[in-house]
Amino acid sequence: MDKQDIKLTDGRVIEIQVSFLTLYLIKNNNLDKETKALRRMTDKYEKMDDKSSVATKKLHEKIEDKQFYMAAKMIYVILRSNREKVEFEDALALCPIEPDAIVNIIKQFENKMEILKKKDNMKNFVKSKK
Repeated sequence: MDKQDIKLTDGRVIEIQVSFLTLYLIKNNNLDKETKALRRMTDKYEKMDDKSSVATKKLHEKIEDKQFYMAAKMIYVILRSNREKVEFEDALALCPIEPDAIVNIIKQFENKMEILKKKDNMKNFVKSKK
């Protein structure tokens, strides 16, 4: 698998590694559902014609808030799956503030999970053909 790193505010760089514990924490923290909800919100925002309307601006603020919250949750899940003792508040403090870095964390995490889903689907497909 390709290595994808996240730079934390304390200077550390962590790698996204998916293990059984990672999957458990994702389900336990509802990250899979929140990722889908964020994707729906983003799609809705991109389809809006008037980007200067009040409703559009409020939706954009909600998206940014959700992205920051999810990035912190993802950092929490990654650190916990790397066997570090960390609380969610610690993950919030370690989350980068730059919007580009936050979006990058979410995209890297989504990519890693998509690869895992594809592998799992292929295994199930092969098992069903036997």
